[in-house]
Amino acid sequence: HPRPGTHLYAMCASDDDAFVGTSGGVFRREGRAWLFEPLPARDDVESVGCLGGGRAVAGDARGRLFERDPAGGWTEVMGAGAGRARVVAGGAEAWASVGEAVLRREGEGAWATMPAPPGSGAASLALSPDGAELWAWRASPPALFQWDGASWAAAAAPPEADELGRATDADTFGVTSVELDGMGRAVTERFHRWVGGSWETELFGCPGRFVSMSGAATGEVLGGAGRGRLIYRSAAGEWSCPTALEGVWLGGAALRRGGDEPLGWVATTEGTIQAWDGTRIVPEGALLFRGALTDV
Repeated sequence: HPRPGTHLYAMCASDDDAFVGTSGGVFRREGRAWLFEPLPARDDVESVGCLGGGRAVAGDARGRLFERDPAGGWTEVMGAGAGRARVVAGGAEAWASVGEAVLRREGEGAWATMPAPPGSGAASLALSPDGAELWAWRASPPALFQWDGASWAAAAAPPEADELGRATDADTFGVTSVELDGMGRAVTERFHRWVGGSWETELFGCPGRFVSMSGAATGEVLGGAGRGRLIYRSAAGEWSCPTALEGVWLGGAALRRGGDEPLGWVATTEGTIQAWDGTRIVPEGALLFRGALTDV
């Protein structure tokens, strides 16, 4: 699976599509190969969101937003903003945070500014797979908010949370929390699920901390914990921590929201992509050629 040196960042997957953000563009999965698609403004694409049918949204490190049409054309729909652009998508919905601003996709190429969560500082967003439920959070001090369709309602942070980590929405919203000791070092990381208006806490017992996380409507969660370690929660709520690639930093992760195997993928900072079938990892190819191909 040839792939020259740039990092791979966030991933997304839908029933019929999967994308990975990278330097200067994205990879789209075709068969078992990943083909490079450049973006108009070439920078690090740190977030992608799948809308299905060949449509996708992407955000880069300079606060720009891009949209992909079903024919494969990418268009810049918002110029550089005050901070990184982070997009999330689910169903027909797409949202983005650009610095402290929050935007919602209103239609093809149209994004509207929405109220930002109370308080100061950029917030991260998590959208349910069907697009019906939106959450925002800040890591430290822990602050959580749920969108009610018109405004943000504050939600109590999980118990024993000194800091919030990664979050996703599977069959419900889930977020990790970190308990710190007196020296500010992480003691315990927990996974919390929002069920019936309160938190259910699960200890996943895997070494390392989530550096990426993706959820599916079945309740499955897939993420990378750095240094080759996967973290996986099955639909039955069972946690496992398989080693995928020793010494490799696992970055973006994505779970398919339907369809057949493979269930998902993880990307590495070495530029490789690994398919996950629920039990094992299978390498896939990411293809990017620079210059002229002269021989095979």
